[in-house]
Amino acid sequence: MRQIFGWMKDVVFPPICLGCRRGLVDTAESDVELLCRQCCQEILDLVTPRCEKCGFPVPHEKSFEDKREITPFEFLEGSTRKTPTLGQRSVSGAAVADCLECRQYEFSFEKTTCLGGYQGRLKELLLQSKGASGQAAGFALGQLLGAQVDINKFSRVVTVPMHWRRRLTRHHSTVETVARGVVQQAKIPLDLTITKAIRPTQKQGTLSPAQRRKNMHRAFQIRRPNLIQGQRLLLVDDVMTTGATLNELARGLRKSGAASVEVAVVCRAGWNVN
Repeated sequence: MRQIFGWMKDVVFPPICLGCRRGLVDTAESDVELLCRQCCQEILDLVTPRCEKCGFPVPHEKSFEDKREITPFEFLEGSTRKTPTLGQRSVSGAAVADCLECRQYEFSFEKTTCLGGYQGRLKELLLQSKGASGQAAGFALGQLLGAQVDINKFSRVVTVPMHWRRRLTRHHSTVETVARGVVQQAKIPLDLTITKAIRPTQKQGTLSPAQRRKNMHRAFQIRRPNLIQGQRLLLVDDVMTTGATLNELARGLRKSGAASVEVAVVCRAGWNVN
């Protein structure tokens, strides 16, 4: 009965793609409800070799040895998500030893999954998701991101928190909306109470890498650590640039007893090899 009502709704009010505003979205063939196939293809970067740990593009010859063709819509086929993560799709040469970022910083998280770089259609949709009516775009990006990770291997999903003062000037938390999309079809909890911003910070975009790390130092609190003891956590954010924010949170989560922390972000800022 539920499927019949869903079909009737799509016939009367056909879903229009949030990305191009032209294409119709076939909800029967995709877990991403509000993005058409063409926009998904433009958004999802399966070519750029990235460091498996931090997601930064890896400028190394070994990164380009294996360039097998990968269909951007493997994850759309069927209801089961058999698509490997971006880390698995990247070539074997894209390792920590080749990564300029990992050489410089010691990240406290084990792995990073992203949809692509901060550019093009992906950047446009992410900026759209931050607007007053951007929750649908954020949720759709979260669905696409959730399709790239083996979500059910985690015990709990947590997010980068927003300070209460910043919430007063924002329409909604983009990160929380993305996280809700990530776990839409998962059977694990999204816990928004574990992480807390305990002091206001400057906008990271205006700071140097060193200033960003200092800005995030002791900016967060891990509440109810008993809930994460020995658990594998997925930490969700919208954009990762230097990794200072995510690293500070991952360090706190590990210190509070988490067995491991992996990161999932919509965009990983950095140069583009394409």
